[in-house]
Amino acid sequence: MACAIEIEASSGNVFSDLNISDPDLRQTKVQLAVAINHEIAVRELSPTKAARTLGITKAEVSDLQKYCLKGFSAWQLLTWLAALGKDVDISVRPHRRGVGRITVQVA
Repeated sequence: MACAIEIEASSGNVFSDLNISDPDLRQTKVQLAVAINHEIAVRELSPTKAARTLGITKAEVSDLQKYCLKGFSAWQLLTWLAALGKDVDISVRPHRRGVGRITVQVA
């Protein structure tokens, strides 16, 4: 006997879909952390070397790699990308519908 399963399309932001507070900020921080963790992996940095490069502790590197981001600001994550040799561009422009939105694009 088959069971009917109701499927709901995602908004593209899991935090918003789950009604978690500050969904845009949380999504942004995860995207930045993914980019940082990718760069650490590509460079094959040990936790000690990653901590030294980012100017943080090994415990903070561990939290970052586990995506425990509560203690990190978006600005910190941006500066860590810069410390890893990545250019970070922020642009502000008018939004056609009156209420702006925040998006992050990681190349």
